[in-house]
Amino acid sequence: MESRYTLVLGGTGFLGSCIVNELKRQSVSTAVMCRHPEQSERSSSGSVQYFRGDCDDYDSLKQAMRGCRAVIHSAAYYPMYSLRRDDQAARAMRELRNVLRAADRCGVERFVFTSSPMVLAGDAAIFRRCTYHYIKRLLHDEVLQWVDRGFPAILAVPGACFGPGDRKPTTGRLILEIASGRLRFIIEGQMNAVDGRDVASAEVAMLRRGEIGQSYQLGNWNCLLSEFAGLVATLSDVPKPVIHLPYEAARVAARIVEMIQFPLGVATPVFPQSGVDQIHYGTGLDSAPARRDLGFRPRPIEQTVMETIHYFLSVNKLAPRHAGAEFA
Repeated sequence: MESRYTLVLGGTGFLGSCIVNELKRQSVSTAVMCRHPEQSERSSSGSVQYFRGDCDDYDSLKQAMRGCRAVIHSAAYYPMYSLRRDDQAARAMRELRNVLRAADRCGVERFVFTSSPMVLAGDAAIFRRCTYHYIKRLLHDEVLQWVDRGFPAILAVPGACFGPGDRKPTTGRLILEIASGRLRFIIEGQMNAVDGRDVASAEVAMLRRGEIGQSYQLGNWNCLLSEFAGLVATLSDVPKPVIHLPYEAARVAARIVEMIQFPLGVATPVFPQSGVDQIHYGTGLDSAPARRDLGFRPRPIEQTVMETIHYFLSVNKLAPRHAGAEFA
């Protein structure tokens, strides 16, 4: 491997793996830092160097960044629960500052930070009310403060990322639940849907052409959740969700679920309040600067949805009888 490589933090997640694949496609020397590199090395199909580490471990970050040319950070803290906000915010900031200090100390030339569209919410009260919005805004603003001090960061603000390869799944769970016919209700709100592979391509382009300090919005289809659900249902040949839950009632229900599951040590609540808040306070994206500076050209969202459904079929997360005649 070349001595000067690009390090991807979060490179084993859905978006992170898309970024790694794009770097490999462009023959960029690539490294990934993750908690379990031995598992990733076994499943990797290319020449990628793996480091064991964690964003809460400053020494492991320095080890991974020594000799590193650029960093793409797609592992920023994600608050699964909306409880214990101050504790979660402290952890999120500690992890980010570890990453920024290590990158600064190691002389990283370009740093791409994957932010969230929730930082664009227009009502300041939202950041006081919603834990996810609050933490994501703290992280976004911290990176901008480092830029003001001369740190070479560029920020990516992607929409909801879908596409094949979402193993857990993460955002793709929405497509999976609709395509299987299990999701019968929605909470209405605005969203932007985009292919994770297109976001990855744009983030890699930022390493060469992005403007330091710029926050590039990387989106495709600005829509209502009901419109997105209708598209998925149509392509899957299943009934679209028709029950609309009121936001406040859903938020109270989600809060109760979290208060029951958190003491039990459940890693991810079955009905997270953060998801309810993200849907209700969602926002559209303007990708014009990314198109101009990065050549960002997202593929049709219908293609993304169809390929995501095909992927879930191929890994047996979706039964053919639930996927419509087109996908059987």
